[in-house]
Amino acid sequence: MELAKSFARDLVQQQLAAIVNIMPMESAVYMWEGQLEEDPEVLLLIYSQECQLPSLEAYIRENHPDEEPGLAALPIVGGSSSFLDWIRNNSMSANDTGNLII
Repeated sequence: MELAKSFARDLVQQQLAAIVNIMPMESAVYMWEGQLEEDPEVLLLIYSQECQLPSLEAYIRENHPDEEPGLAALPIVGGSSSFLDWIRNNSMSANDTGNLII
């Protein structure tokens, strides 16, 4: 949880994300190197812009302890226009595409 909070603070302070929701999960079940694994995990929902994805991935790979951190980007296809504008305004980039992601 402390690592998740650290990630969230860094990403928001660096304006790589407008908001990060931290969601503790009781467990995740997955296959890793041929073995069935089950571990508690924390899910981060990172609201940002598509143009920030390379920087977000670089940050996560550099700072995450796992060999392969779970990272997937989903497009935001709708929502409150004021909330979506707020995401754009708080995840600034010189390459601003306007396409939003979680």
